[in-house]
Amino acid sequence: MSRRRTNPFVASKNPAQEFKIVFDNPGQRAIALARIGVLRRLADDLAAIVDGRKPTREDLAAAVSIQGTIGLRSVPCLIGHASNHPRLGDRMITTSQLFMVDPNGRWARTLSRFYRLHDDSQVVGREEVLK
Repeated sequence: MSRRRTNPFVASKNPAQEFKIVFDNPGQRAIALARIGVLRRLADDLAAIVDGRKPTREDLAAAVSIQGTIGLRSVPCLIGHASNHPRLGDRMITTSQLFMVDPNGRWARTLSRFYRLHDDSQVVGREEVLK
């Protein structure tokens, strides 16, 4: 029997809780909370950098050393025509990283904001993309 891997950042399909994400699997909940912790630490570090409190000498002494260059990698995102985007207006866009998609196809949450999905949006294979 094959165990299908599920992503804790894909909303559960439950009509009674239309806009509520339910993590009824303890393993999925633990993974989601761990990822949220990583994002909180990132947000805290970025705020501290802006405030001039980071990186400290200790941060840099403990940091991994790397010899290389800045590269690009692919992450799930939305691509399409945006309407009334606060910064980009009405035009074709590629969003920031996609974190959650409503299983009913009504909304998505990227790193920066929620998006309402049109009925004809093609959010195909969202479980596969968000693994």
